[in-house]
Formats: sequence, C-alpha cells, structure tokens
Amino acid sequence: MNNLFYIGEQFIGYKKYKIIVFLGIKIKFGVKPKAIEGTNNKILIKTSNGIKSLNEKQVRNLNIGIRVSGSDNIIELDESIIKNGKNFNIDVSGKENKVRIDYISSISGNIEVSGNKHVVEFDKSNSLYNWIYVVCGCTNAGNENCHLKIGENCACGGLSIFLFQSNTSIIIGKECMFAAEIIMQSNDGHKIFKNSTGELLNQKPYKIEIGNHVWVGRRASILKDAKVPSNSIIGYNAVVTGKFEEENVVLAGIPAKIIKHDINWDIDNAF
Repeated sequence: MNNLFYIGEQFIGYKKYKIIVFLGIKIKFGVKPKAIEGTNNKILIKTSNGIKSLNEKQVRNLNIGIRVSGSDNIIELDESIIKNGKNFNIDVSGKENKVRIDYISSISGNIEVSGNKHVVEFDKSNSLYNWIYVVCGCTNAGNENCHLKIGENCACGGLSIFLFQSNTSIIIGKECMFAAEIIMQSNDGHKIFKNSTGELLNQKPYKIEIGNHVWVGRRASILKDAKVPSNSIIGYNAVVTGKFEEENVVLAGIPAKIIKHDINWDIDNAF
C-alpha cells in the first residue's frame, strides 16, 4: 500500500467500509454494499396476501441484513422475520441455493451459505431463536448439496451449525430445545487419509439426525453421523458421536452414552 495515498474497501461482517489513506492518515467510513448481485436471484417475502418479490431498494431498507450474489438463488422469508429479526443477517453466494424461513416469533444470528445447491429450511416456531449461527458450504471448496432442516416449534439460546462438506445434512425434528454454546457439525472440517496409501477416510455423505422433542444442554457438541432419538435429553458438555435408537433416554459424557432410561421432559414445567 502506498503510504501517501490509497483508496480501498474492507468488509467487516456485513458492513462495507471505504478506506482512504492520505499522507499517512487513515480514514474509514461505512458504505452500504449492494444487497442483490448476480443474475436471477430472488428475495421473496411471504405475507397474508401472498408472496412478493423485493428489489434492491426494498432489501436495503429492511431492519435485517440480506446479501445475495451468484445466480438462481432464492431467499424466502415469512414477513415475521423482517419484523421480528434483531441483529439477523443472511448472506448467500453461489448457484441454486435456497433459504426458507417460516414464521418465527423472534430471531437473531447469522446464516451464511456459499457454494451450489444447498438448502436451509426453518419451519415455523412460536418460540425464540436468541442466537443461531449457520455456515452451509465453504467459499473456497466448491461445496454443494448440503441440507439443513429445523422442524416446527424449536427454540435455541445459542446454536452454531456447520455443514462444510458436500452431500452432508443435519435434520432436526420438531419441538426441540437447544441451550447456549451448542455446536453441531456434519463433518470433520478437513480431509483425513491413510498415510501409506492416500485413501480418504472421512469423505462420506454424513448425516446428523435429531428426533422430535429433544432437549440439548449447554455446551453440548453433536458431531458427524450422530443420531439422537426422540423425547431424549443431552447433558451439559456432552459430545455425541454415535447413533442411538432407544427413545426417552439421557445421553451424557465424552463420548456420550446412555446414563438414564425411561425419561421425558416438559418445557413448561421449569423450576
């Protein structure tokens, strides 16, 4: 960079800044990035009167952040999201990706989708999504065909979801409750191979399955190929790596195992 004069741009989160350096003095000021770039990208809002498509000006005036680039991407939101979203941002890049979010009473967090043909779906919920962070795909890896589905009436206090590898999925049932500082990751994040032959050991189409009415405790981690049965509880700081079929159990420990049978829980009876 020339120390006498320089003009550049910088993205910090969802904010774009113009950088000017003159005679060693640095000036930074915010500018709004373009919300819709590329070709045939659509931002749709579902209202009581039907579905309407938003243009650049309408998107920039929303109280949530939306940015889409590439081609043939669709972001479809219930009107409650633009009314009730607080500190909520959606960033989609690539081709033929789809993000669908139905009615949610309150939501905050970030959804980042990059690559091709990914699908992110949130069914309606009367509960709160206090903070949800979703990364679907990886900008530099050309990922495709990842799928995240969250069922009806789920709630979370702090949930991070990562799908970095092509053809992986995370499917969450209805009426699940997630505490804070929870991580779900559908793959390892980096390739692992056999040293003598170079054979890849961790590139399968992994899937995480969470049943209906599951309570996930604070700081739990749910990793690739895990299966959690319905009406179950995951304990504090547990690491779930296996497939469990028996319903109405408590899973706890590292790695998690069944420590109690024949249990259930009720979100309305806190004490």
